[in-house]
Amino acid sequence: MHPFVGRQPELNALDALLEAPASGVTSVEILGDPGIGKSRLLFETVSRAAARGFTVLSGRAGEFEHDQPFGMFLDALEDRLAELSEEEVAALGARHLRALASLFPALTDWTSAEPSPPGGRRALYRAVTAALETISGPRGTVLALDDLHWADGASVELLTHLLRRPPAGPLVLLLAHRHRQLPDKVAAVLHEPVPVAARRMELLPLDFAAAQHLMADTPHLHQRRARHRAAGGNPLYLQLMARGGPNQTAGDLNGALLAEFTRLSPTARLVAQAAAVLGDQVEPGLVAVAADLPPAVALAAAEELFATDLLRAAGTGQRVAFRHPLLRNAVYHSASPLWRAAAHGRVGRALSDRGAPISVIAPHVARSAVLGDAEALRLLRAAALDALVHAPATAASWLRAALELHAEPHDRLGRELRIELGHALMLTGNGAETREVTTSLLQTLPADQVELRLRATALYATASRFLVWPAETKAVLRAELRRLSDRDELAAAVIWLLMANLELVEARFEAAAAAAGEVLRHRPTGPDCPVRCAGLAMLAWCYPELGKATEAVRLLDEATELFDRITSTRNNAFFGMANIVPFVEVIGHLRLDSGLHRLRPVLRQAEEFGHLHFSTEVLAVIAAAEAARGQLATVVDMAEEAVDGARMTGAGPLLVSALASRAAVAFDCLDLDVIERVHREVGTLPGSAQSPHSGFMALSRALLRRQAGLHGDLAGAIDQAGGPELSRMLYRGRLRLYAELAELAAAEGLSAEAGEWAERAEELAEDALPWSGAFAALARAHAHQCAQRPGSALPCAEFAVRALTTAGMPVLAARARMAAALAHAALGERGRALSELDSAAAIFAECGATRHTELVTRQQRKLGRRVTAAGPRTAKHSPLGLTRRESEIADLVAQGYSNRAIAERLVVSGRTVETHLGRIYQKLGVSSRTALAALLTQQPGASQPSPTATAPPAAEGRPRGG
Repeated sequence: MHPFVGRQPELNALDALLEAPASGVTSVEILGDPGIGKSRLLFETVSRAAARGFTVLSGRAGEFEHDQPFGMFLDALEDRLAELSEEEVAALGARHLRALASLFPALTDWTSAEPSPPGGRRALYRAVTAALETISGPRGTVLALDDLHWADGASVELLTHLLRRPPAGPLVLLLAHRHRQLPDKVAAVLHEPVPVAARRMELLPLDFAAAQHLMADTPHLHQRRARHRAAGGNPLYLQLMARGGPNQTAGDLNGALLAEFTRLSPTARLVAQAAAVLGDQVEPGLVAVAADLPPAVALAAAEELFATDLLRAAGTGQRVAFRHPLLRNAVYHSASPLWRAAAHGRVGRALSDRGAPISVIAPHVARSAVLGDAEALRLLRAAALDALVHAPATAASWLRAALELHAEPHDRLGRELRIELGHALMLTGNGAETREVTTSLLQTLPADQVELRLRATALYATASRFLVWPAETKAVLRAELRRLSDRDELAAAVIWLLMANLELVEARFEAAAAAAGEVLRHRPTGPDCPVRCAGLAMLAWCYPELGKATEAVRLLDEATELFDRITSTRNNAFFGMANIVPFVEVIGHLRLDSGLHRLRPVLRQAEEFGHLHFSTEVLAVIAAAEAARGQLATVVDMAEEAVDGARMTGAGPLLVSALASRAAVAFDCLDLDVIERVHREVGTLPGSAQSPHSGFMALSRALLRRQAGLHGDLAGAIDQAGGPELSRMLYRGRLRLYAELAELAAAEGLSAEAGEWAERAEELAEDALPWSGAFAALARAHAHQCAQRPGSALPCAEFAVRALTTAGMPVLAARARMAAALAHAALGERGRALSELDSAAAIFAECGATRHTELVTRQQRKLGRRVTAAGPRTAKHSPLGLTRRESEIADLVAQGYSNRAIAERLVVSGRTVETHLGRIYQKLGVSSRTALAALLTQQPGASQPSPTATAPPAAEGRPRGG
């Protein structure tokens, strides 16, 4: 190995990082030109990390292994997982082991007695995270991934998951790649609005002083200078030129790479080419097969390759690798294409005889099969189906290869392959290619091939639903309807259902209801007909938005009865059709508990199919619904995971929807910080202002800001939500926010306005949905309380408590108890008021609603009860010498909170805040809030104030709608 020179500053920086690794994930990009020394720097760094007590894992992507799913992670983890101890296996647990065994064959011995579990990419990613936690060393884990620019799509997606949701304990990711070739999905994570801890290290050419150490065998100074100039300071090129002899120049770098190769014996060259066919890490037993030589002859020739350092030992066992990936590339292409194809064919057959996994065989088949090879086509199609759930990009690659082998692209098999390719592309998030494939199909398919046309149309419309080309897609659907004969009623019903779904994406409820009516008009029948079931549910979704809640409940009764009879269909083209039923139950809060009971199996099914778009959508809906049911202690991670899944898909509208669910969870948790973060991110996404979710996010943010004593443009947010009618919001959201608006108006002493919001809620409430009446009653309770009519407020609040409890919304029911407590207190019934507050506090504690508990504590203190604030009162000092409480107050001051708002947030008195603030000024030597904020923002890791919260709250006018 050549001397390691010229990289001491970079090595020192990595040493410092390893000396005190941060908790969570820290990524370091190491980038530069080919041969600049990225791999050598990784080698030196991981050697030092191992000596420090880190678990060290190293993986490399291969230039010719783009279609090997999870290739980088197989390289990095397989050997270590094969050595798991019994204690580590027990720590992982059966569920994670089964998921890992689908990727790492070495683990199958631990899971032989277990059935294969359902679960898709997320289940596997969680299992890999658990494995990294289990094998982590005393200092943490260093995961070095080389040649990231060649990584397969599945490896890239798993890497983005680890960046966003890393294992517990320090994880240092070393990511080596070429200039401007970092995979887009990884780059997106490293540059998100809330990025991971990321560093960037660019390797520059060696200067002449450092380069001289690599040219010790070149005696003359002028020759060394000439070579340094010719090689541009690139270490690899300098070595190659030196190996080529004293007169070697850089005129032919490929020739320089092959200089040693051409001096080998013919048999050794043949064995080197066979090794290049096998991959970056080569199993010697297969080299003889690829070279078509007797094993003894191949082994003798391999010794020559080791002697010249073209091949080296790699990893554990008997695997070997080329000295450098560029050398493998040059050797591979030195063989004729016909010889390479034959060698791949021999390897593929040998692997098949061994019973190797189909994912290992398929790359060799794809490179060796010829047009018309039916067996190769069958194998590639089977491999694509096998890879679809975990690695859809790989599945798409193999389906393309299968299509190239098929001589008749327009026969039924060719068209089915293209439909399967379109489905795989949709699962990768590649909307443009999905549209291209399905459009081409629809242009060439005869009108009488109704079943194939319907599958292609459904695929096109499903992709559009997640990736949004609504106008174009509706035109395609109408054209398909015109092609159908009167006998094709089921096909017409399916197309109308797809049309209704697109209308719902744009919140066009009248148009969606009309399309759903057409679904039923075409009379799809049968005890297991998912189309009729979905049509009924679609109407039930639309009707509350159109003032027909009673009719919606009746339709949903019929839809759920039908849904419960339908068995799982396994037809990917129509996946999710009947599953709209539990969506409607949950999204419309028509039946929250039963809807969640039906929706959880839908999530498992979506993950089993590998449908990341749909499973992400389901997960986001479940998260928001569980928050409404008061599961605040556990639901935050679920909501964050839904956002991560939406980012993986690359589908902008789906990301907006997932972020809206995250905001809904944050609103239920009264978490203004998260809502601010979501608001900033949504603002960067194209088309977000037109999203039907934008009104809710704007209004919930404005409400929480006003409640916290910060400036919030409530009037503007109401306009964004559709004016006082809140017409750009879903029915349930309108009712909930009418109650919130009435409560805020009452808190600000705006009695008339609180009454007007209550009146709007009462006009909207429907007897068929008791919880809707609960929100109206709660809004009216706030209005009565503000008007100093506690006797009228109390029965309204008590009705809301009962109805919301029955509806399974405990946090909101506890909020209604607080309203009842206010009424009791105003009536002079202190004991009953405190009893209601105690009940509310118990519910909040059980649900993990910590900020709501602070609100209760504030009311209890107003009633004269001494309450100790939860949480420790002392903590380690901050770097500025502040106590924990002083640090909390200083951070809130820097974010623009007033003293009153800080007191309410921390559940302390205003005088306490003033006392602490005086001590803070004295300790830090500042005399104003502005100076304090400026000082804090200079501190490493300090909280950064929101751009909209850098000044004390300003007065504003009355919100519209009164």
